[in-house]
Amino acid sequence: MRLFHATTLRAARIIRDSGFRNARGSYGLVDEQTGRRIIVEGVFLADRILTCSEGVSPDATAYFRIVIPGKLISRFEWIEEGKGYREWCVPANIVNRHFQDRTIRSC
Repeated sequence: MRLFHATTLRAARIIRDSGFRNARGSYGLVDEQTGRRIIVEGVFLADRILTCSEGVSPDATAYFRIVIPGKLISRFEWIEEGKGYREWCVPANIVNRHFQDRTIRSC
């Protein structure tokens, strides 16, 4: 499965040289029963290059293309009704194992 990670050019250079690191936050997720924020950790990937209206920083002018077997990441998919794309939050160690093409591409 071909996936994409959009980021700033500065961050892309760090990722290219050192690999991905887990991001950690709630990203607006709330447990419906308790009302508490849900904290997630990982690398956000999508099946296409996302725009700032889809949650990516307006400063994101670079992206990476990563090929990962779908069965390996299926449990990390974020399923939301009405989105025109698919999205995953995958642990960095899994992403880095498949981070072969370290070419920084421009959005």
